[in-house]
Amino acid sequence: MRKIFHSVATYGKPLQCSLQTILAILASLVICAISAADIADIQLWEGDKKTRLVVDKSKSVSHEVFLLKNPPRLVLDLATLDHSQSLDAIKSNSQIVRRVRFGIPDPGIFRVVLDLSGDAKFTVADPISLTNHYHRLFIDISIDDTRPSLSVVGRDHGIQAKKHYVVVLDPGHGGKDPGAVGETGIHEKDIVFEISKILATALSAEGGIKVVLTRSNDNYIKLRDRLELAKKVSGDVFISIHADAFHNRSVFGASVYSLSESGATTEMAAYIAKRENSSDLAGGVDLSQRDVLLAETMLDMQLDWKLAESNKLGISVLRELDAVGKLHSRTVEKAGFVVLKAPAIPSILVEVGYITNASDARRLREKETQHKIAAAILRGIIRYCHATPECPLKKYRETFYTVRQGDSLSKIASRLGSETYLIKRWNGLTKTIIHPQQKLIVPIVPR
Repeated sequence: MRKIFHSVATYGKPLQCSLQTILAILASLVICAISAADIADIQLWEGDKKTRLVVDKSKSVSHEVFLLKNPPRLVLDLATLDHSQSLDAIKSNSQIVRRVRFGIPDPGIFRVVLDLSGDAKFTVADPISLTNHYHRLFIDISIDDTRPSLSVVGRDHGIQAKKHYVVVLDPGHGGKDPGAVGETGIHEKDIVFEISKILATALSAEGGIKVVLTRSNDNYIKLRDRLELAKKVSGDVFISIHADAFHNRSVFGASVYSLSESGATTEMAAYIAKRENSSDLAGGVDLSQRDVLLAETMLDMQLDWKLAESNKLGISVLRELDAVGKLHSRTVEKAGFVVLKAPAIPSILVEVGYITNASDARRLREKETQHKIAAAILRGIIRYCHATPECPLKKYRETFYTVRQGDSLSKIASRLGSETYLIKRWNGLTKTIIHPQQKLIVPIVPR
């Protein structure tokens, strides 16, 4: 087996590492100032068919090893280990293990997380006692051959596509909680429910997508229950749909938000988050569990991955919304929305416009606008999925087309190798009537 990294610590003292020396020797290690008083040595070795994690401890302690999915990880929890500070992540050039990270999920627990390149299996050898009074633990990680056609050769290659891509749609508010109320008396809960239903129908028509709605009628669902549903159905993405409100009625445009690990990016983001998070007050819900939920999310070892993926999803959807109407913000804003805190699920909140603005409110009541917004979110979700390694959706080649005199949808579809129903779905068209100079996105069907 080939050693990938090796860090030796003196019992009770932190190890000071020379980054230049380690890089010169290993060329794959990024590590500094490792400190864990009861860990004497951590090694990673790579063989032909497996990678071995070796942990030498200064005393025998209980341990637990388990696998997590989405993304794939192996977790080693060591009990009652003393630690003076957290350890920095270590990058690996192993084909199976991409990175090794460390954390303290609970007092008295030291956690080692191996980010894997794909689905894997592991075996744990019985701990042995060494002559230097250390106790050695072996964990062998190998490719999971029980999964057909799986080849762990990197994050973006050779991964078996899943059967369905699960999209959880969350129409905001509902029931006794109307959400924002516009000048003409329109309720946010009704507008976003209509858009969500249109989007659910469009997504379901795309082969390979399973849609789950957090509410299917005008009833109130607690924020935490919406998160629990997303986790229960193993959602791949979570999209919460809302309509903004603001005391300044001249404010208009769509926005996209993702979860912030710290504070809000703007004063407006903080204001919107506070308003949306107060939904449970309307339903008479005890908010004392909010801090528990936040703690659970922040302790999740994949928060960094979730935040990054949520931002990518937000950028993809925001780019499409820009094509159908005016934006309030051209960047994905961040704030502490309770409804976005489902661990390990990329999540965004889409505010489709300001119903306190007369122009936005008028547009949001129109079926044509609702279909165009739904089509934009559809395209954003599909394009985000295509950028992930396990996306089961067919990949269209797209072209932008300007309608000419005498064109019809059927003629355009035939000429460009598309289908009429696809052009309608991707552009949010409610009718087949088109007009010269109209801009269309045409998905080309793979042959």
